Amino acid sequence: MLLLRWLGGYPVDRSKHTKLVDQVITLFNQKEEFAVSLAPEGTRKKVTEFRSGFYYIARGARVPIICVKMDYGNKKLIFSPPFYPTHDAQWDLNQLWNHFIGVRGKRPQLGITDAK
Repeated sequence: MLLLRWLGGYPVDRSKHTKLVDQVITLFNQKEEFAVSLAPEGTRKKVTEFRSGFYYIARGARVPIICVKMDYGNKKLIFSPPFYPTHDAQWDLNQLWNHFIGVRGKRPQLGITDAK
């Protein structure tokens, strides 16, 4: 935790409801340079939809989302073009979800296999 703070990171306490989305949007608006990196979904259990906080942060701060496919099978990282959220959250989240179809992770059974 100290290392991340020393590197300029902002810790997050996920055990409390602190309006995190609004706080991160404020940081984007206050800082000349700011980026957020989030851990991938489906690393410990199968997920059927994304948690949406990242989306609402990007939309509220008017910044793009860049998805990174971690293709374990081919030992590659694949970066998407910048995706700017619209005001149709369901459509946008479906587009982002579909971006990850077919990526083979370390635990393929936990990956995204079906289109939204």
